[in-house]
Amino acid sequence: MNPTLESTYEFMDKFFQELREVFDDEFIHLGGDEVDHLCWSSNHEIRDWMDKRDYRFTEDLVDLYMSRLMRISKKRNFKSIVWHETFKNGLQGFQDTVVQVWDQITPENTLSQLTSTGYDVIVSYPWYLDHLRYGESWKKMYEFEPNIFSGSEEMHGHVLGGEACMWGEYFDETNFLTGIWPRTSAVAERLWSSSSVNDANAASARLYKHRCRMIKRGIPAHPTRTGICSD
Repeated sequence: MNPTLESTYEFMDKFFQELREVFDDEFIHLGGDEVDHLCWSSNHEIRDWMDKRDYRFTEDLVDLYMSRLMRISKKRNFKSIVWHETFKNGLQGFQDTVVQVWDQITPENTLSQLTSTGYDVIVSYPWYLDHLRYGESWKKMYEFEPNIFSGSEEMHGHVLGGEACMWGEYFDETNFLTGIWPRTSAVAERLWSSSSVNDANAASARLYKHRCRMIKRGIPAHPTRTGICSD
């Protein structure tokens, strides 16, 4: 996508219009994370466009593109969801946008900054399913509290919930289901329960039995601990 061409946004407008006609969803995820700037910075037409308008950094192009995209989204009666990087480069406004946070380095600061300025957020950084670890890795996912960051009750009220994410760099049809189950079940119970329900040891027996139910239903869920499923 060339963010300097008006035809880009004309296409996206028509595309979103078609999505609106086909799908009844309230939200649409616009992405915005880990943008590769090399494609734009190596394009002489884009560089000329930037020079004429005093755009110094390709990050400014990201802001331009995402702001135009969010306006189109709203025009087509979608509520936008974006990754937190969208607002890391200085983009402001669009308070009706939901921000999904995967920040693995300073997640609490990111959550504090976003919620203090009124953005609703979805927490994902502790629940990356492609980050495999030895042993009962589901326990850390189960014990994590989304509102762990420092802030007021109003700020914590902007945390809509969380989402477990699976990325496909090292997963395909041979290990996908094993990678997501039953750890996603642990995340689900964490998010559907009150903050006081956080005892992983107490949940262990439930998850063990649930994994066995999955096995009986033909779902190749990963073991939660040693032992076998009885008939």
